[in-house]
Amino acid sequence: MDAFLDTIETVEVIDAHTVKIILKYPTFTLLPALAQYREGLLIKSPTAYEKVGKQEAQQTPGGHWPV
Repeated sequence: MDAFLDTIETVEVIDAHTVKIILKYPTFTLLPALAQYREGLLIKSPTAYEKVGKQEAQQTPGGHWPV
């Protein structure tokens, strides 16, 4: 996966929920790499960790949380 991340020049924090990724050059491979399950950028709700705990949150795909 490092080969995909090598295209990143910098990452800027915009706010608590937003980052700006600046690339060294245009590429179509970064977004699919970030979206790969277990290898990419896993976006999880903080509420999920509160409801089911860290271990279960890591094992459960987003959007499938117990109510």
